[in-house]
Amino acid sequence: VAGLYKKAKDLKVSVQLVLDDYLDTIFQRAVDSGMREPDARYSTKKIAEAWYKYLVTRWPESRKYLSF
Repeated sequence: VAGLYKKAKDLKVSVQLVLDDYLDTIFQRAVDSGMREPDARYSTKKIAEAWYKYLVTRWPESRKYLSF
C-alpha cells in the first residue's frame, strides 16, 4: 500500500485509481491461474477492504480523495 500511495503521489493521480488498478491485476492473475471468478472477486474484495482500511489509518488525508 505504501508503494502504491507513493506511486499515486508521483504520478499526481488519485490513490484510489492506482489501488483499484493494482487490485484488478490481482483479480486477473487469480482468474488466469485457475481460480473461479466468484472466488477471485471475493478474495480481491477482502484484500481491497484491508488495504483501504490501512490506507485511511496510515494516511488519513487520503480519505478525501476516495469516492466511496
